[in-house]
Amino acid sequence: KAFVAGISNGAIGTAVIDHIIELGTERGLKVIAEGVEQDEQRRALVSRGVAFGQGWLFGKPVAALAFATAYAENRAAQSEVRPLARIA
Repeated sequence: KAFVAGISNGAIGTAVIDHIIELGTERGLKVIAEGVEQDEQRRALVSRGVAFGQGWLFGKPVAALAFATAYAENRAAQSEVRPLARIA
């Protein structure tokens, strides 16, 4: 999250993020950004090839029972559940 926080304004951690994304991509891994809170961050990550993210931009924390209920409803409504937020 600390690195993602400054990605949209060119903070020093941006170079670290770029290297992490590059390492993951070179190894055929899916890179998941954590702590995405603003649309500017999402856009910056998408422009770097990151397709998945987690953070307040996509949903606020919920109680365990509320999550379990929503998950069960989603599972019943769809044949395939995708627990990761697609940011692209």
